[in-house]
This record gives sequence, C-alpha cells and structure tokens, in this order.
Amino acid sequence: LNLVTTKLIPDPSTQLPSIPPRPIKQSTNMKLLAAALSLITASSAVAKDDDAFRPVRIRYEDVISSSTDTNTLASMMDALSDVGMVSITGFPSSFQEDRNRFQTSLGACMGRSEAARVHTFDDGTKRTTLASHTVPGPGGIQKIAHGDSYAATAEEPCASFDEAAKPFRARVDLVTRAFAARVADAITEQSPGGSLLATEDGYTFDTFHDVIDNGEHLEHFHEYERESTDVPLKAGDAQEETVEWHTDQGLLLAFTPGARVGKDGKVDQGSDDGFLIRLADGTAKVVQFDANDELVIMLGDGVDQIVNPTLKETVKEGGQQRRLRAVPHELTVAASDTSSRVWYGRMVLPPAQAVHPSHGKTFGHLRNLLIENMEDEDSEVHALGCSGTSHARQLEEAQCEPGSEYCWHRCMYHADHGVSVESCAAEGLDVRCINPRYQLYDNSHGDWFPACIDAANAPNATDLDPLPNYPRAETCTDEAHEAWVAENSKEYDHANSLPHGGHFYWSIEDDNQVRGMISFNGLFGYLSYGWAGVGPRNEMQQSHVVMAKVSAEYSARYGFNFDVDPAVHLHWIGDDLSLRHWQEPLEDWGASGKGEHEIVEEDCFTALKFKTVGIHDRPFNITGTDRLIWAANGEDMFAGYHGLSRAVFTVNWMTGEQEVKCSIAHGINSCTGLRNEVQEEEAELETGLPPVTVTDAPSDEELGATKDESQPMDEAEMVKDDSASPALSFIAPVVAVLICIISLA
Repeated sequence: LNLVTTKLIPDPSTQLPSIPPRPIKQSTNMKLLAAALSLITASSAVAKDDDAFRPVRIRYEDVISSSTDTNTLASMMDALSDVGMVSITGFPSSFQEDRNRFQTSLGACMGRSEAARVHTFDDGTKRTTLASHTVPGPGGIQKIAHGDSYAATAEEPCASFDEAAKPFRARVDLVTRAFAARVADAITEQSPGGSLLATEDGYTFDTFHDVIDNGEHLEHFHEYERESTDVPLKAGDAQEETVEWHTDQGLLLAFTPGARVGKDGKVDQGSDDGFLIRLADGTAKVVQFDANDELVIMLGDGVDQIVNPTLKETVKEGGQQRRLRAVPHELTVAASDTSSRVWYGRMVLPPAQAVHPSHGKTFGHLRNLLIENMEDEDSEVHALGCSGTSHARQLEEAQCEPGSEYCWHRCMYHADHGVSVESCAAEGLDVRCINPRYQLYDNSHGDWFPACIDAANAPNATDLDPLPNYPRAETCTDEAHEAWVAENSKEYDHANSLPHGGHFYWSIEDDNQVRGMISFNGLFGYLSYGWAGVGPRNEMQQSHVVMAKVSAEYSARYGFNFDVDPAVHLHWIGDDLSLRHWQEPLEDWGASGKGEHEIVEEDCFTALKFKTVGIHDRPFNITGTDRLIWAANGEDMFAGYHGLSRAVFTVNWMTGEQEVKCSIAHGINSCTGLRNEVQEEEAELETGLPPVTVTDAPSDEELGATKDESQPMDEAEMVKDDSASPALSFIAPVVAVLICIISLA
C-alpha cells in the first residue's frame, strides 16, 4: 500500500478557491485553544421567542482561509466541545443557486434513475436516496450511475440534477476539508504518540485534517415523503419520530438543512420538519437553521474513537474537560400530501486502510464485516461504518451519557428500567446490559435491557436453545409438504398459501361459523392467527390473536416448560410487541366464545384447526372480507422471532380469494424473501374491514396481569418501547449498518 496525503483538486470549471497550505508549526504537540469569543451574530443559546436552538455560525471565508484568527478558532472549538455542531454561512451566491437547482430536480431524477433506493421507516415515511461517494485524490468525486437505460439528454431530469449537483458537491468537498484543517489548527497539543491513526505498514495520519482528507466521504441525496394517512394514531398520541435518537457513526456529517419541495416545483427552505438535538445537559431542542444560506457540520462517533483519546486532559473555565462532542439527534418528518422533504448529507468515514486504535483491524475490514453480515441495500455506499461486534463494548464506554448503558445497539437510560449504579452497588452488583436469561450483552440481536447482575460471574450470551427435535429430519421436504397440504385441502372449500410455509384453509358452516385451519411447514414452537391491528409493525399492535404453543407454561428466562402440555390461548397484543409483555392469556374469550381448537403436530409439519364465529368480541364478516395476521416459529423453545413466517392478509370468505400484504424491510420483500423487486407503494394492500380500534382493547382487569416495565422491547420486531427510551440510539447492526444508513438524516 502506497498512501500519499493528497487534497482533492476541484474541477476547474467550478472556479472554487483552493485551501491554502497550513503553516508549519514549531511544536508537534497539540492543545485545544480555550477562548469563548463570538463569531457571527448567531449564538448557540436557546432563542427566546420559540425556544429553538440556533447553532454557532462561521463565515465561509474564515473556514477556507488558513489565516483565521485564534479567537475565531477558539469560539468554533467551544461550540464543537459544548454542542458538537456549527453552521457555515456566507457562501457565494452560486452555492445557493446550485442547491436550489438540485433540490427542484431531485424528485424527478429519482423517478428515472436506476441508482435510486427506497426505504420505508416505521412511521410510514418513504425515503428515496441517490448515493455516491468521494475518495481521496484528484478526481475523487464519483458520479452517480443512473443506469444504462438512462439517456443523458438536456431534457432529462437527471441531467439537470447532475449539472447542479456537480459544483455543489465540489463546494461541500472544499469546505469539509477546509473545516478539518481549521480544527487541526485549533488542536495544538495531544498526548504523546504523535499521530491519530496509522496503516498496518506504518503510514501515519497525524492530524484531524489528515484523517478527513484521506477518508471516504459518503454522500446521500434524500427525498422524504409521508402521506397524512400513512400511520394511524390514537387520540392523544404524539407523532412518531422517523429517525429515533442516535449519533452518526462517522467522524462528521456535513449537510444542508431539509427543504420542502412542492408538487409545483417551488422550494421552501424553511422546512416544517422536526430536527432535534440533545444538548450536553440532556435537553432536547428543535434546531432552527437559516432559511437561505447554511451548511451544517455535526460531529459523529468517530471523534470519540479517534480524536478524544489522544487529547490531553485540558480543562475549560468552570472545570469541565474539553473534548469534542458527538451530537445525539432525531428527525420527525411532517406528513404532507403536497410536498416532500429533500436533504443532502456527506458522512466522512476514517481512512479504510487505517487501523482502529482499539481493535487492531482496519476500518475498511470492519466495515466489510458489517456489509457481509447484514441485510441492507445492495450498494456499499449505504454502509456507513457503524460499530460491529468487535467494538460495541468500546462504544458503550465512550458514548453513553451518565445514567445510561450501551444496550441492544443503543444507549438505554437506567431509570427507564428501574435500576441505577447506586442501587445495584448496594446489592454488591453491577449495572450491565443483559437478556432475560441473565446473560451479558454481546452486541448480537435479541432482547436486552440494563439490570443489576454480578458481572464478574455472569455468563456471556448464547444462542436460544432449539426445540428438542430441531432441526427436522431430511424427509421433511418441500415435496412432502405440498402433498400434505393437498391432502388437508380436501377437507375445506377454500385453501390458499401464505408466505414462507403457511397455508390457510376454510369452509363456512350452516351456523355461520368458520371451520378452518392454519398450517405451517415447520416444527411446533408456536402457531398463531388473529385480527390485523394497527401501526407499521406488521399491524400487530392492538390486536387479538389466537396462539397455539408447544407448552402452556412459558417464561422469558427459561422458555417453554415441556413438562406442561400444549395449549391454545387468546392474547391481546398492546403497543409492546415482545411476547413477555403479553404472554399472560386472556381468561375471557369475548362474545365470540372460545369455539373449538385442535393442535395437529406431526414430525415435519404443524397445524391449528378451529371452528368459531369470530375472535374475541368481533365476528367474522363471512359475507365479505376480513384482514388477518399469522405467524409461526418452529426453531427454538423461547418463542423467538418468526422471521419471514408471518403475514398480513385479506380473505374473502365467500369467494375464496385471498391477498397478502407484501412489505419491504431492510431491502427484503416479505412475500418472496428476495431483495426489493417492487416499490412499496405498489405493494400496499387494500384493506377489507377497518383495523381493530382502541375500543377493542381489553381492560387491565381482563388482562389479568400488569405489564413488566423492566422487560426490553422485542428486537426481532424492532418496536419502539416507551420503557426503553434511548439516551442516544446507535442505530447499529441489523441495525449496525441497517440503521446506520438512517443516521444520515
């Protein structure tokens, strides 16, 4: 490897000023300058009129100049230490013009470009992305490949977009590298050791500018669309955030504030979306940006991994240690049928060849491991180098605020789980992230929460124990399943398949009862069917389900008790999807009655037969349609994740027609199991009867048990649990990079 420190040479046609060379310093030590002096008129204090946060603003000319005075540098560093964010303003007019041009042409280009990728968030927001990257050296800004079918004529929307995006990206590139040089100017003393990073063969990256200049810059152009009817809300509910609290996984993020583009093409730079940051004192503030001229620099997790460990423990006035601060933030996209939110961001990752200072592997290798082990979009550009298994523990120690614990790819507040360092210490125990089986967190997926435990003697996490007869015999083939289904179908008037091993059969009896069966191509762990509920979590929230379980006795710590016989129970799933929140069955089956249920358990396959007029207080609409859900697990004894063996489907009881709702999660089509082959909006299913409403919810007395607030959310469903509010959420694997792509918000 022959690495040379280089600076990107912009296209001469953009006529951008170059970054003047930094003066050679007498001392190789680095120390943070300390003086809190003003920059431009804006302040990071909360605005009096609307309580919004306004970041410190720096003049464009001060950023690109190597002769910036020390007072300005000191004020900039104060903002990066206290908040982690600054805003650069005063650009040449061409910057605004290019920004407005790409914003107006972005949506049309996305409709034509083969490079466009779609992701739907849990609140129903659809984000379409054009992604590219910039690599070190001349010609580093990479073109967006719109595809062979795209004809780059002047009339094409992507031609207009590319024409505006090229000088805009070059300007952002220039400012990002210049900003890094100014930070390096301000950091004039670091701990012994000299360099921030080094390659395996000894090439060093001595300064913050060296690291940024040789890193990979990932660029995303986003368009967010959220219709006003995307997410059903209960009365009194606040609007669900689109991207929950997190910090970005790179060294920094340079972005233009979101703007609203109407269907008529008009741009409103004053976006009405909620972009919030969490200040150092824990206060969450809406950020108010200048509506006309702003490029925001926000620090990410990389400064904690790379820069802060090298800084001497200098002390600011008031006794606080001066360190660069990664900014926790979240985004809520406003619903609108007349406009979309457009946004540009550049995430800077460490040099791929540099060795991580704590883990002995190169950043490129760590990122490749993440890419190989997660379900995400096809392009490597979408992998933002989030923390994987090899350094999750280090992130826990470096990033979580006091009173919180790094747990299930996020920082969880101790208080939300009824523990504290002091209360655990009083019992001679430690606060650690554990699963319900009292095993220590290993950065894997599962159910995790902070609790008191003897950390020195606690076991590490293990896989869920499999069912006694798992895996199935080799004779359990697809052909055998097809023959079994065909034989069962003879007993019913209608039969249809469900995704990934399910099958639904039924006949209407003379007494208006439905005699039916749901079957599964798998062993018997659990098998369930019920009303489709509400919300984006496969419509499971607020729904009644009938669940056949391999044992009537279950605990989150020990799983099913196989000394107890199987059983069929009615359950109410509220807002928390983890089974441990709703494992207690309802005693009252409602006006529909219990009906008749029979479990069919064979060596290879499982079925649940039923004969009933409905579920709980709601009868089947046997002269029309009903919207149902199903799920199954035939692998482990803990009623673990159903994987793709679940679906929302609409059934027409009279005609025998059945339609399955296909959705896209992590780029995977839930019906086919393949990567996205259809656009989400085309895959939405028209409903039959309206979903169950809040009035169908049982009372606390009917539930017969109170919710255990100490239990974690169900990782498999990745549902937001109010009892697990993150101190700052890494949106890390499956979520490592799967949600790290959302961190470019």
